[in-house]
Amino acid sequence: MDDISLEENKEKLRHDKEYKKVENENLFIEPIHYQKFEKIKTHIHCYTYAVKSLGDIKGQKVLDLGCGTGWFSVILAKRGAVVEGIDISTTAIEIAKKRAIINSVSDIVRFRVMSFYNLDFPDEYFDKIIGLSALHHMSDKKLLCNSLYKILKPYGKVVFNEPFGNSTILERLRLFVPIAVQEEDRSHWNEQVKYEDLEPFKDKFYVECEEFQFFSRLDRIFKQKWIINFLGIFDVKFLKMFPFLKKYARDIVIILRKNNI
Repeated sequence: MDDISLEENKEKLRHDKEYKKVENENLFIEPIHYQKFEKIKTHIHCYTYAVKSLGDIKGQKVLDLGCGTGWFSVILAKRGAVVEGIDISTTAIEIAKKRAIINSVSDIVRFRVMSFYNLDFPDEYFDKIIGLSALHHMSDKKLLCNSLYKILKPYGKVVFNEPFGNSTILERLRLFVPIAVQEEDRSHWNEQVKYEDLEPFKDKFYVECEEFQFFSRLDRIFKQKWIINFLGIFDVKFLKMFPFLKKYARDIVIILRKNNI
């Protein structure tokens, strides 16, 4: 078994186990989750900024890369897209198909088990591609780059929302805060996206980045929503004033625009 197969098999087993825990949860998505984006003016979170970065998706073909149980795929469909969702986890895809039916979008959403490195779609098929916490799971960024470029339409766009590990100093310091958290998975620190991971994409894409969570990573200390929101708004202004500190941010949105020159 080659390195890629070993990597994918490990991810499949790990995620199948995780998704088994949620297969009996409520799969209905409340309208607020897909209606709220029109109301957000200042983006202080990676997630909402990533969705905004997709632009208008009504009537467009969008690939949800690493769709998991289909939560975000349904949101894309409710916002007007025709969606293909893929994941390496069989369990996740089974749940996602049920979710599409429950949320009345099964006519415009299709889910399949598929390798990220071997995307079984026609050339220049998608208008947009998005991956939420997907890129850092893939070790061969060059192979992924070629796969994405092949299936993306001319001047298409890829958006990733990722945990950022260009500097893990602050993340390690969080462990000294005497407040319990649900999970501190140190084994994935080395998998977090770094600036150097984006180099393979620069041959075929224009690469843009937007970093988030500098002071707002103090969410372990401050639980009040208004404080976290204030820190998020402050972060946006602060990182624009002091861009050399962006490398210490906790999350990053990566935008790849297909280079057709």
